[in-house]
Amino acid sequence: MALLLGGVFVGVGLGAAVDVLVGSAPWGMIVGVLGGFVISIWMAVRSARIYSAQAARDWGPARDLPDDASDDDD
Repeated sequence: MALLLGGVFVGVGLGAAVDVLVGSAPWGMIVGVLGGFVISIWMAVRSARIYSAQAARDWGPARDLPDDASDDDD
C-alpha cells in the first residue's frame, strides 16, 4: 500500500514543483500524478515478482489441489 501511495504523492510533489518553476499549471501536476501512478504500479508488480520467486525458492513449486470426488454428479 505504501508503494502505491508513495509513488502518487511523489508524482504530485514533483508535478507541483514543475508547475511553480515553469508556470505550466495544471499540466505538471497531471503528468506527475499519472507518472507516479505508473511507477507505483510497476514497483508493486516488481515486488510481487520478487516475493513470489522467494516463496517458490523456499517452498518449492506450487502443487495442484487433489481431485474432489464429490464433484462428479453423474
